[in-house]
Amino acid sequence: MQLNDTQTSAMTAAGLNLIAQALTIYDADLRLVLCNAPFQQMFNLPSALVTPGATFQDRGIAFGT
Repeated sequence: MQLNDTQTSAMTAAGLNLIAQALTIYDADLRLVLCNAPFQQMFNLPSALVTPGATFQDRGIAFGT
């Protein structure tokens, strides 16, 4: 079975959200590549800060650091 990019992304997100631990990946420019739902829930972050492309600095501001 061949999956398109949308299907692959949806399956990847679903799998990552099954992991109980909070998970994030940032790129070399400290922009969010991906995170899972437990990360957003653990830190009570708004959706804007868990969207790919959000900066690490933006996340720090949300945490008050």
